[in-house]
Amino acid sequence: MPSCFVPGCTTGNGRGHHGPVHLFKFPRKATADTKMNWESNIPKREDRKWNFSSSQLCHLHFEDKFIEKTKRVMMGSVVMAEEPRKQWTLTTDAVPTIFSNRNVPKYFDKKVASRRPPKDRTTSPPIPDDVPVAITEVEVSTSASTSDEVACVNLHRALRQTPLPPNWILQNLENSVRICYVLEDKTCTGLTFHVEKFIEVFENQTYEVRIRGKAVTGQFENSMIKSTLDLQNMISQLTQMGLCPGAQNCNMFKKWPSAHKVLNVWYSEECEQSTLDNTPCLKCSELKSTLVKAAEYALKKKQNASADRMSIKLALKRKKNKASRLKTWRLHKKNSELKSLQKKFLKNSETHLEKGITELQNIPEPLKLAMITAVRNAKAKSKTGKRYAADWLMYALLLKVKSPKGYRHARDTNMIPLPSPAHLSRLIRGIPCQFGFSDFVFMALEKQYKHKLRRDRQFVLLFDEMKVKEAIAFDKTSMKFMGFIDYGEFSSDYKAKKGSKKEADHCLVFMARCVNSSMTQPIAAFATRGAAPGNVLAKMILSCIVRLEAVNCEVIGVTCDGATTNKSAWKFLGISGENGHVINKIVNPVMKIEMYIFFLNIPHIIKCIRNHLHKQGEAKVLQYL
Repeated sequence: MPSCFVPGCTTGNGRGHHGPVHLFKFPRKATADTKMNWESNIPKREDRKWNFSSSQLCHLHFEDKFIEKTKRVMMGSVVMAEEPRKQWTLTTDAVPTIFSNRNVPKYFDKKVASRRPPKDRTTSPPIPDDVPVAITEVEVSTSASTSDEVACVNLHRALRQTPLPPNWILQNLENSVRICYVLEDKTCTGLTFHVEKFIEVFENQTYEVRIRGKAVTGQFENSMIKSTLDLQNMISQLTQMGLCPGAQNCNMFKKWPSAHKVLNVWYSEECEQSTLDNTPCLKCSELKSTLVKAAEYALKKKQNASADRMSIKLALKRKKNKASRLKTWRLHKKNSELKSLQKKFLKNSETHLEKGITELQNIPEPLKLAMITAVRNAKAKSKTGKRYAADWLMYALLLKVKSPKGYRHARDTNMIPLPSPAHLSRLIRGIPCQFGFSDFVFMALEKQYKHKLRRDRQFVLLFDEMKVKEAIAFDKTSMKFMGFIDYGEFSSDYKAKKGSKKEADHCLVFMARCVNSSMTQPIAAFATRGAAPGNVLAKMILSCIVRLEAVNCEVIGVTCDGATTNKSAWKFLGISGENGHVINKIVNPVMKIEMYIFFLNIPHIIKCIRNHLHKQGEAKVLQYL
């Protein structure tokens, strides 16, 4: 896992910073001076050296001004919207300066002074040799220029934090700050804005004011903006200033010489921009009258154009073109109608074909399903356009489980339409797999045995443990760790011993076996370590009986092996094998009439007797219960 290069910084290994960690490499477009500042500021390590191409630093070592945390949606030079970045980026002039939050020397936590821009030097004309030159000592002082630069930087920071009136936005440029007044263009379908006027403040505290692209800086008294109060006064003056409304309601023309159009309003190139009473200026008034006269002349010319002035040849050509267009339109319309009818007939033919396959007699349902699936796949336009019914996917899954080689052979030879093994694997991964009772199994049992006779609904409940591999695995689907002891809804009844392991090494499985058919169905599974306790096992048995009875499945007996925990569960249920006091059945907890018979697995009893005789070497009385 990547981590920060700074010694003592623990971001990236899970022990230090608990929030999101952003790691940065050296910016590609950085200058040589920035590279030297990086190399001098980064703390040295004994185990490895700093590599500008692969080493990384976390965001805790950079100031906020060097980190771009948002994406900006620009329209021209206006910032329209911002959204947070998932992965932050550095500016080209970013330099790490913060190291006090980690176990590094404090002298690394220092500010890097930005380089001052070079002064403009004017070359003086050459001095002749015969002219005497007086050499005087000039005392140079740089403190004033340094203080001015600091003041400019502080002014720009204050301007960025100044609250602005409505419709005014702030735009950060490379060497200046621009405050713009934007208007929304409601004539466009999308979200479009137009900058009507702006104030741009430069680093040397000078400014420029433009209204509709024309510079009007000379109309203001202040030559410099030295504080946010000056900026607010400037904004209030611009807001109160009356602007020329231009030539409105003249939308007949798209272009006009010596004029430009903004938000469906025409302005002359020589417009004065500002007026006292919000009336059009002289140039815009003249432009409006010119546009009105031109529009009237164009409309009059259009109305006076009659058919007799047109040549007969041009009129016939237009008529012929109109007839050909009408004929082409009719042909296209008939073609589209024929295509729609063709699609309809094809769809009806497919429907009739599937209906005919379904109505065929003396053909098993799986074969009908295979035929319908083959017809649908034959109509697919591509390999990825094939679709399979849920019942057919179940048949394919059973074939894949019983014989993987046979499945591959049937699919490779196109004997039957089978989905790819990867598709089946994705479907299986989507099935929830968890310990406890499966509601899906009981729903299927209720649907299967809802209308069957009683003799076909009689079951025997079996349960036993099976050894599984002790391992912990992470399930990506449920985002949980698997492999621990899990008793499902009976976890509250299980009390683990102090110091015992929590990893499961056995799986307790409950299975229902139909008496009068070969149907066998697992209904529950639990993760245990060793054998389950007797009290928990007794509750599981009763819960299985109640759930089976609820779905119309009658339980007539319970069987298991003779393990110690199983006999303990029998004692909790009242089952006894003592001489003179033999009890091998209990009352049905649901019906209160029927009885459940408990009996041990006969092959298991014979095996235990054989092992006992083989071990002892002589016959003795054996009490198994």
